[in-house]
Amino acid sequence: GMIIVVLSVPLAHWLRRPVLHVGILATTGAALLGSYLIGYGTPVIHADPFEALLHLDRVAIYALTELGNPLWALLFLRSARAATLLGAAGLALFFLFGWRLSRTRERAVPSELVLFSIAAFVVATTVLTGLGRWTFGTDQALSSRYATPSFLFWLALLLVTAAHARRFAQKLQYRVMSMGLVLLLLLGLSQPRFIIRAARVDLDRKAAGPAILAGVGDAEMLQRLHASEDTIFDGREALKQDHASVFAASWADWLGRPLAAGRSARTVPPCSGRYDLALLLSDPDHPGWRAEGILDPGTTGKLSDRIVFVDDESRVVGYGLSRLTGHALAKNPSEADRANHWIGEFGNIDPAEVTAYALRTDDIPACSLGKAKAIRR
Repeated sequence: GMIIVVLSVPLAHWLRRPVLHVGILATTGAALLGSYLIGYGTPVIHADPFEALLHLDRVAIYALTELGNPLWALLFLRSARAATLLGAAGLALFFLFGWRLSRTRERAVPSELVLFSIAAFVVATTVLTGLGRWTFGTDQALSSRYATPSFLFWLALLLVTAAHARRFAQKLQYRVMSMGLVLLLLLGLSQPRFIIRAARVDLDRKAAGPAILAGVGDAEMLQRLHASEDTIFDGREALKQDHASVFAASWADWLGRPLAAGRSARTVPPCSGRYDLALLLSDPDHPGWRAEGILDPGTTGKLSDRIVFVDDESRVVGYGLSRLTGHALAKNPSEADRANHWIGEFGNIDPAEVTAYALRTDDIPACSLGKAKAIRR
């Protein structure tokens, strides 16, 4: 949002607003920007913007890759270098239009200025993102969340191209419009790819929930959520105290407590599924176990996606979630097994004393998954 303040001053000058207006806009913009930056601290995992000034080549590559992101996805390309080259081509076209507008400012159409300003905003956004994230590499610049704003950049350039084509020849205008139609079709065809990527990210985040709730250092699960496991545990207590994120759920405070009245698990029937494995985790600071198994497709519709682990004294020692695409345990598992995989985490306790229960939607145990069939230390 601060970029708008920075870009509005040259735009006001371009439109030949009175000097007083430009001065007031610049002064208020500087005050707003200054108030935002007072006390600003760079996030731990981000690069220092001032350090980035010593690596402008890598910042530029990151920004160009982010600009090329949507076309890279539309064309189903694999190399990040291809996205960088596409971004460079788009930036060259952007500067070409800027040069033409500067030479024909008196005859510039307002809509062209608006479209050019949108493109300029996106370019500035990619540069600002690059200043903070250049250390993550170009693969991070190809994240799906960056595709939408970058696509606005290409759409603005396309519309400006169409406007210029109309001035020269009707045939050229039709060609540009046809190219736009092809791009829209490619956009539609690329959506399943983005949906699959988004679903994968959502599942990775969901799979990390039980480890956070149980306070277990399952690096494989947690690193899908965040690069630094220590950062996750540093913020865990604050989330717990504020009942935020995964701790906002109704079952988040069950850990270490006996199942409440009405939630007795001793008389429930067995689940149509299995508890395959308890795997010892190697984190000495946050010891515990990962549990995995399968819930039968015929029963999952009657249950919530929640699983609890209870010791022999009926105390809750861990949490699990079903309907996850976790690591398959069985040899050559079927697709049905993959779709109904469940993953859980519980603390540093003998797995032979722990039983898994699937919960109903009202958080009452519906059926028992039993104890682990195999224990791997």
